[in-house]
Amino acid sequence: MALKKIGISSYSYPKACRAGMTPEKLIQKAIELDVKVVQMADNIHLEDYDLESLKKVAATAKQYGISIETGFRGLYSEKIKQYLEITEVLNARLMRIVIDGPGYQPSIKEICHMTETMLPDLEKKNMILGIETHDRFSALEFAEIIHKINSKYVAIILDASNSLANEERPLEVTEVLADKVVCFHAKDYRIQRRKSGMGLEIVGTEVGKGRLPIKKMLSMISEKSCYDFNVILELWTENYEITEETLKEEERWVEESIEYLRKIEV
Repeated sequence: MALKKIGISSYSYPKACRAGMTPEKLIQKAIELDVKVVQMADNIHLEDYDLESLKKVAATAKQYGISIETGFRGLYSEKIKQYLEITEVLNARLMRIVIDGPGYQPSIKEICHMTETMLPDLEKKNMILGIETHDRFSALEFAEIIHKINSKYVAIILDASNSLANEERPLEVTEVLADKVVCFHAKDYRIQRRKSGMGLEIVGTEVGKGRLPIKKMLSMISEKSCYDFNVILELWTENYEITEETLKEEERWVEESIEYLRKIEV
């Protein structure tokens, strides 16, 4: 069976977002690609837009049958309050969060406490908080967080490429967290020798052309997840310089990656 819900993120277009891509333009990209989910993460800065502008974005998305998801970085009380409102205005049902922020690395106990304060609002608004797997915590620690909170309104956004920084293999991370996954970030990578010949480096590539065992991971999640999860494209674009040529290359990577994801059977 083909994947049911494939979408794009503002991290599908890291260069374009640095160059000023707006939420409206990201929705337009989804329309052009014919995908039905758009995840607007912290690099598009939704908090910089007034609520009326966001309502227009929501109306356009609804017109084309596109679901919006929001995203922010840093589990701060002020940010939580702000994004609960933004998420509601956009008619979104999933908030993606990277726990840590600049100079802010809460403990597991603090994470659980802050998240539990959100539960009444999440339940009332029927929203899910998706905690993205990131560098600092292991898969077992993320599982511990979800277990302690113990709510269907708090789940995992699995980005196993991030877990490489914690020396964890993608399939190991998936095995631990598959049943808790509400969203999968498809972000492929290659391991190559540095130009100096001394040492190795991890670089991004189009989905399907790297080392991420995407098909196996998605099969594991499909078998175990208690959520109707979606698959969101993210890219680590290799050349971060913003030029007309690199922006076109980014577009090509997105198009080729979405085409690859459409062919996956789980």
